[in-house]
Amino acid sequence: FHRVFLNQVVTGGLQSLLFTSLVFVDVYLTGQLGDAEVAAVGIAGQSLWLISMVLFGIGSGAGMFFAQCFGRDDAEGFRSVFKTSLFISLAIALPATLLFALLPREILSYVVNDAEVINFASSYLQVAAATLITGALILAIDYLFRAINNPKVPLIGGVLEVVVNVVISFVLVFGWYGFPEMGVVGAAWGSLIGRLLRVALLFYYLSRHEDYVRVFEINWLTLPKLTQVRRYLFKALPLMFNAAIWAVGIYLYSYIFAQISVEALAAWNTLIPMQELCLSLLAGVSSAAGMTVGQSLGSNNTDEAWYRAKYSTGFSFALGCVMSAVVLLLSDFYVNCFTGITDATKAVVASSVTVIAITMPINALNRVMFTGILRAGGANAINLASDITANWLVALPLAFYAAFYLQWDVIWIVVILLAAEGVKVLFWVYYFFSKRWLMQLEV
Repeated sequence: FHRVFLNQVVTGGLQSLLFTSLVFVDVYLTGQLGDAEVAAVGIAGQSLWLISMVLFGIGSGAGMFFAQCFGRDDAEGFRSVFKTSLFISLAIALPATLLFALLPREILSYVVNDAEVINFASSYLQVAAATLITGALILAIDYLFRAINNPKVPLIGGVLEVVVNVVISFVLVFGWYGFPEMGVVGAAWGSLIGRLLRVALLFYYLSRHEDYVRVFEINWLTLPKLTQVRRYLFKALPLMFNAAIWAVGIYLYSYIFAQISVEALAAWNTLIPMQELCLSLLAGVSSAAGMTVGQSLGSNNTDEAWYRAKYSTGFSFALGCVMSAVVLLLSDFYVNCFTGITDATKAVVASSVTVIAITMPINALNRVMFTGILRAGGANAINLASDITANWLVALPLAFYAAFYLQWDVIWIVVILLAAEGVKVLFWVYYFFSKRWLMQLEV
């Protein structure tokens, strides 16, 4: 267990770090151009991220079933889940892609008032919208390989995407080597081309991995059985709704800053990659916890699942404390990376980084518990309740009141939004120790 767990932690953490670095690259590059550009790429990226979180809910639902099917050696159920999850994911990704590609300006006008920011963000969305389709494919295949204890394949795909994205984005954003200087649109093309090559590589590995997966035995010309879809959605819908309502809450965070000023939105968008970079390795712990605990539950070994859950919790808290110290040490370096933003924006980012460091251990526990351990046993309702309470009943009302009625400084709005993670602890502590989540899932 410990060897498999650490392997999943390292590979999953590196993959998450690679994915987060893609967000950082876009923000870093546009951060050399100005506040309007970094605000535009941030708000456009979060618009796509809103749908991506729904797709993540579908993918993580598949991962939950994958792990238990593998634990009880149910290859037929494994392939059935893969087909069902792909159909549902693409049914959401395809129309969303068309909507963002054809009506970007109309969508963004509900969030941002600044015409310059809308222009930059619209041009970015028209190209980057197609990453939703590739993202749906990537999520399903990534969770598939993780469930069979082969996380190296998703990691290799992530490395390829990052390398291609960084090279193309640098060349096209600034117009190097005779290429046109495309600004934010260049960053969008880098993201899309990197994703397309990653999908091609993953399908290649999938075609070569016939010993257990055997996806080419699936009849892709027929729709999944209605009973399978219902059973899948019964467990996955709470995840999808949970991811969607959480993502909408985070999107409204951006709306608050966008209404304050372009500088405030730029500061928030500059801060997001920092937080996600710090939580990347914790995402590896969460993935490792979910897969290993799920495999134990699938084989009906609840004692082993309980031990693995406790081990994962302690590991995540210790790692969160280490990451907290790292954030404080590198805060000045991070802020100074963005040469194009104003000094006032930098000051807000610098203060906010300290808040991120303080809340890191709590974030670590929440991440591994809600997206790993409890999800492995299908306990999705508690996740939903915690997000609704923390984001919609605490963070958002307080942030709106502080920003628009009390007119507090931007840093205090950031404090309110980040500190809301503490509310979630009250939910998982009770439910985790009740052990009601230690159960098998039927495919």
